[in-house]
Amino acid sequence: MLRFNLCFIDASELHYIPSNLYNKPLPTAQRNALYLATALSARQHQVTFIQEGCLQPSEYGNLSIVPFPTSTDYWQNQQFDAILLINHLEPGLSLLPYKPQTTALLLWTLHPPKHIGLLPFTQKEV
Repeated sequence: MLRFNLCFIDASELHYIPSNLYNKPLPTAQRNALYLATALSARQHQVTFIQEGCLQPSEYGNLSIVPFPTSTDYWQNQQFDAILLINHLEPGLSLLPYKPQTTALLLWTLHPPKHIGLLPFTQKEV
C-alpha cells in the first residue's frame, strides 16, 4: 500500500484539533482541511498539520498538530511528499529555499483570485 507523508500549513490564528469537527464551528477552509487530514491519517498516511495558532504539539494517531517551526532546519530534515498551504501563499514562499526539491508545494484556497492572500501570484517569478 502506498503511504504518503503530508504536511498541511495553516497561517490563520486558529488552533483546532480533530474533535473540533464535531463540537466547534470552524471556517470552511480549516474544517475541510481538517476533515481531509483526519481521513488521510485514518488511512495510514502520516500527516503533519502546522498551525500558527498551535502552542504545543499534539498527536492523534498518524496526525500530528504542531506549531510553526522556529528553525529552517526543520524543513531540511523532513521528508514530506507534499506540503499543502491552506488559503495563504506566504508560508510556502518563505520555505521554498529550505524544502527538498522533490517535495510538491500546493495551494488549497477558497479565496477569490483577487484576494490579498493571493497577491504574490501577480509577481512574474511566483
